[in-house]
Amino acid sequence: MLTKEQAVRAKSCSPACKSALLSAPRAPRGRDPACWADLTCLECGSEFSRPRSWAKKPGGGTFCSRACSGAVRARALVRHPRHGEGSTAPEAIAKRASKMRGASNPAWKGGVTLVHRRGNYPRRERLVRCPPELASMARKNGYVLEHRLVVARAVGRPLTRAEAVHHIDHDPTNNDAANLMLFASNRDHKLYEAHGSPPPIWSGSSASTTAASSGA
Repeated sequence: MLTKEQAVRAKSCSPACKSALLSAPRAPRGRDPACWADLTCLECGSEFSRPRSWAKKPGGGTFCSRACSGAVRARALVRHPRHGEGSTAPEAIAKRASKMRGASNPAWKGGVTLVHRRGNYPRRERLVRCPPELASMARKNGYVLEHRLVVARAVGRPLTRAEAVHHIDHDPTNNDAANLMLFASNRDHKLYEAHGSPPPIWSGSSASTTAASSGA
């Protein structure tokens, strides 16, 4: 690209001719009618012109000035007080939250979450939403260990913090009632594993056997 001075120098034979070309007045450039469009302002009704490329943009051929455009937007803001706040409006926040909670969330897995267990079990335990009738067993986040919830429903009451639930096959992911035992304390739980006594206060395997015998 040549600068203005370089372009004039290339067309002149001497510094005098160069100065004459630079000081000569430029002829006014006309406007190509094919590139412009005549429009009517939707606010004041006046006629105005805009480049066709600009008029093709969304809203480009609507108003003749910022004043007319601002007057229309001001009336819209009066009719809709929350208009303009967009995603920060309380209604919008509540609407988004309702779409992302519970079963409406695309990542919903039935209210089950997995946590890494500290201790001898290398696998992960399952946490589920605690029902209202057993709210005393829930953690601060509203979840409860699934195996404790299964036993609580089986015995018909909430479990106390001291009571311990034992997995017979030592698999914390197998929360079938027949695989669970309830002990009065974790001490009794450990003594049972080491010496076979004291017995559990409830056993899912015994309950299932009793139910099968009564059904027969």
